[in-house]
Amino acid sequence: MFLDKEQLDQLEEHITEILPDLLRRNPKIATTIEGILAQHFPLRDEFARLLDEFTGFRQETRERFDRVDQDIHELKTDVGVLKVDVGVLKVDVGQLKTDVAMLKSDSATLKNEVGALKGSDLERKVRERAYVYLGRFALRLKTVADAELAGLLEDAVEQGRLSEAEETDAKLVDALARGRRRVDGVPIYLAVEVSGVVTQHDLERAIRRAALFEKATDSPTLPVVVGERIVDEMWEAAEQNGVGWVVLPQTR
Repeated sequence: MFLDKEQLDQLEEHITEILPDLLRRNPKIATTIEGILAQHFPLRDEFARLLDEFTGFRQETRERFDRVDQDIHELKTDVGVLKVDVGVLKVDVGQLKTDVAMLKSDSATLKNEVGALKGSDLERKVRERAYVYLGRFALRLKTVADAELAGLLEDAVEQGRLSEAEETDAKLVDALARGRRRVDGVPIYLAVEVSGVVTQHDLERAIRRAALFEKATDSPTLPVVVGERIVDEMWEAAEQNGVGWVVLPQTR
């Protein structure tokens, strides 16, 4: 017997209405229906399995993300502490640099002061014992005292032989000695520049100031450089420019 569409629709509606009661009254009907569904829809269980796996994966992923978030939080905390430590370190390094710079400055100042003291000591030796250190250039040597040197230069300015600027330069000579030249006995002055290590600058000062004293006194004046150390180049330059040189014995 074949049913038309209208009859089929009515039958489906009726079955749908009575199906819940039938399932409650006869569990076998539910088993039959499940078998039919499993036969016609075999992927349903697979979908359920996959859904369970996906749910588990999502849970595992969430837990991993939670752990990553915790690690990131701890890392940020560590980075913050590190930044503070680096900041403190920078401050300490800056202070250290300042201290080192001050130490270098103090060391340089100390070297300059020691050098100045040593230079002053050498000048004193030459002035006090001119006949010992300068005797090979002249006889009967005598150091010109500061008062006599000042009068000599002032007279030269008043007489127009020196300018005031030349007087200022000449009075800075380390030592001025007077004696008689060994080769011919002619009265002579020695304009002496003293330094621990004789340099080109010392040589030039000796030549320049000897020329000024020669103008001021109208007497021959020999430029002389004196030091504990004179390099070969300075010896040669002194010889070429007619400058006398003396190497002092070093004391410790």
